[in-house]
Amino acid sequence: MNPSSPIAPVYAQPMPRSAARMTAQRWVLSPALDGLLIIAAPVLCLLLAIGAFSWLPAERAATLVLVTHVVLTVAHHLPTWIRLYGDTETFNADRWRWLLMPLLPFALALGVLIHLHMQGYGLDQFFYLFILLTLWDPWHFLMQHYGFMRIYDRGNAAPPKLAAGMDRMVCSAWMLYLLLASSAWLPELLEDLDARLSLPLLMAVPAAAIDALTGGAAAIAVLASLAYAGYLAWCWRQGWFVSRAKLALLLLTFGAMWLSYTPNALIRDWAPGWSFKVGFAVIGIVHMTQYLAIVWRYNRNLAARPGAARPGWFRWLHSRNTAGAAVLYVLACLAYGEGLTTDFQTAWITIPVLALGFTSTLMHYYFDGFIWKLRKPQTAATLDGSAAASPTPQAASRRGPTLREWLRPLLA
Repeated sequence: MNPSSPIAPVYAQPMPRSAARMTAQRWVLSPALDGLLIIAAPVLCLLLAIGAFSWLPAERAATLVLVTHVVLTVAHHLPTWIRLYGDTETFNADRWRWLLMPLLPFALALGVLIHLHMQGYGLDQFFYLFILLTLWDPWHFLMQHYGFMRIYDRGNAAPPKLAAGMDRMVCSAWMLYLLLASSAWLPELLEDLDARLSLPLLMAVPAAAIDALTGGAAAIAVLASLAYAGYLAWCWRQGWFVSRAKLALLLLTFGAMWLSYTPNALIRDWAPGWSFKVGFAVIGIVHMTQYLAIVWRYNRNLAARPGAARPGWFRWLHSRNTAGAAVLYVLACLAYGEGLTTDFQTAWITIPVLALGFTSTLMHYYFDGFIWKLRKPQTAATLDGSAAASPTPQAASRRGPTLREWLRPLLA
């Protein structure tokens, strides 16, 4: 993951050529659970959504998908806080960032909401601020997907920077093309900027320009795919490990995105009434299942490392290797998502809840850029379930963060 993504790239370590092709695929949870919750999740979520359109009227099916996405979006923020505040090394290394930064967006959102209410405006006006998060969201999803590809590619002995660069290139190229080819993402974004922020960019970008951008993005995606195929063939000839899990994740994710995002005969036949917003929500749900899975694995490994996990409820929950503990974790996340997305009829309850929801989303994006850096030995080792050498919390906490470090996720 990039600074704004949930999973930072894991750089593979070179290995002897004779042993490279013998490397076993490494998993986040297990082959079966990874297949269900991470690799095949895009296809499974898409099939469930298509089923909803078959069983229900189109409007009700679309509402079901969109509401599920909203609840799960907020629900998957809770693992960020569990991961951050339960990891004593990470928290103690920069405690003031973790404690003070959430207060800034919360104060801003609370002030705006109180002002709107006191002036007699509808609180729905507050959602204008969410346009900022709308711009960040596709990048956030892209970098999480890229991070999972890097995780599955850990056995590859290709030069680390080359391997990471090739994975990032093909992911970025297809993400850009699919967003433009949706025929809705960019026009709707420009329309929102015009309607809500009085930025008349919609009229400044003619339809012909969007078509040209889409055509250019398609050409770039094809060229990137050819280059990537050549890179994989080169790795194979060198005798280096090529992850089938990574390739399956790549193909299934962008294949499901093509069906979900772009106007095509297949999706129109299978789910009349389908829209880009529904497709975006379906793929967004995939993002949630993947994130809950990797945070659960990380926290369980963290709880097994002496002195690494916060004692009390965190260690109690994550030290239990039972289905009940995992269910409790998921239910807690769902309760968090439901609580912050419930429509309270009283303004003075709605106002702090909306402010908390805005803060939760923004800080989820921001904090992930710091806590999911698998290039850091202790983070990568914890995900693998091995001991990690890291600075002591006391030593790390002596040096305060620089302004550049605090703003890094915003600048990357």
